[in-house]
Amino acid sequence: MSPSKDTRFAFRSNLILDPAREESWLEQQARNGWHLKSANIFGYSLRRGMASKIAYRLDFRLLSRKQLPEYLSLFADAGWEHVCGTGMFIYFRRGVHGGPVPEIYSDRESLIGMYRRLLFFCSLFLCYTIFNLYYSGAILSLTSASLPHLASVGVQVTAATGLALSIVRMLLIIRTLRKGVPPTA
Repeated sequence: MSPSKDTRFAFRSNLILDPAREESWLEQQARNGWHLKSANIFGYSLRRGMASKIAYRLDFRLLSRKQLPEYLSLFADAGWEHVCGTGMFIYFRRGVHGGPVPEIYSDRESLIGMYRRLLFFCSLFLCYTIFNLYYSGAILSLTSASLPHLASVGVQVTAATGLALSIVRMLLIIRTLRKGVPPTA
């Protein structure tokens, strides 16, 4: 079954986690008439609609099922629509009707907290990826490896590299925020 012409899947262009760039990309898609429907680790499902100015915001937070309704209610009260969530990544949007769009974090310390949570997640996942590469013998057996094995190693090394770059970027963003400068997309 092929997807309809009213929906499309867009792969993530890279594995570097960067909420500001992701938000900016989603906003550009909305201006072109493609609106976020759902997201996963590989990319986004977009639905065709009217081209419009929409602000997207991404939050990274681990919530229990019990905490989620209250959390989403806070955003709804502030005018944000919950679009989707993939594990700990939660996407919101709202129309832009002139003037600046309020950020979901009203103070610098809360924004730093979000980047710290994301940094912790990336660090854990990077450790897992390196552990998996080492203990699976993937690196040690490259000389006698089959093509599927090499492909698997390549995916893991690519993921580890993307995570490492994400960690460096988040450390730089946190440092910049501490100096009082907002991050740029």
